[in-house]
Amino acid sequence: MPERSTVSADRGGFLPWLIFCLAASGYGYAFFQRVAPGVMTQELMRDLGVSAAALGSLSAAYFYAYAGLQIPVGVILDRWGARWVLILAITLGAAGSVLFGLAETLEVALLGRLAIGAGVATAYLGSLKIAATWFPPQRFALMAGLILPFGMVGAISAQLPLAALVEAVGWRVPMLGAAGFAALLAFLLWLTRLARPRRRAEPHPQLPLSAVLAGFARALRERQTWLIAASVALGTVPILAFPGLWGVPYLMASYGID
Repeated sequence: MPERSTVSADRGGFLPWLIFCLAASGYGYAFFQRVAPGVMTQELMRDLGVSAAALGSLSAAYFYAYAGLQIPVGVILDRWGARWVLILAITLGAAGSVLFGLAETLEVALLGRLAIGAGVATAYLGSLKIAATWFPPQRFALMAGLILPFGMVGAISAQLPLAALVEAVGWRVPMLGAAGFAALLAFLLWLTRLARPRRRAEPHPQLPLSAVLAGFARALRERQTWLIAASVALGTVPILAFPGLWGVPYLMASYGID
């Protein structure tokens, strides 16, 4: 059954926090997968027999799927609720990690990265949807902020800890381990599937596709939309394009850092 948005201010207890933490952990997994290639560039180029340019395309495949699905994901979450969407999506992300970890060719690795990007595309918006459904409105800003540390833990895990694992056992085992972590998240969310928010508000009306597209068109006509998009892009693109993939090998090659 689709979940409904709620407005009750009384939703204490352990279960809402558990569901929220599981959803936000999916965002941590998304960040882990986002920056993980940066500490395994040499191994990937060697084992897959690819050039630096091809490796850039491999890393970017994640973002093609992730960015391309953001608007559809928002519509899907509003219509079907967060938990089932997160369960299916995180399972897809786990399958993509298995495919990537077992890949022997660039084409298979690209398919795995696309599946990972598509699977984790629901992570942040799904966590926000959980926050809106299970917590009172006055806590929404707090819950949105609490999602970010999960992402940072995922990013940190994909640096020194992952680099140490790659040196010890290669890059494939950590990718398969990441798949197991994602599968566990999906399973734990599935265990909570029968739990419902204590109170429900009146459901939001299901907008037809034409109304959704009209709203999207209105947003695109707003000058502020483009200013925000430009400022975020100018800050995010250098971070993800350089430190997210080439920062580590650059420091190793230029400054002799292990």
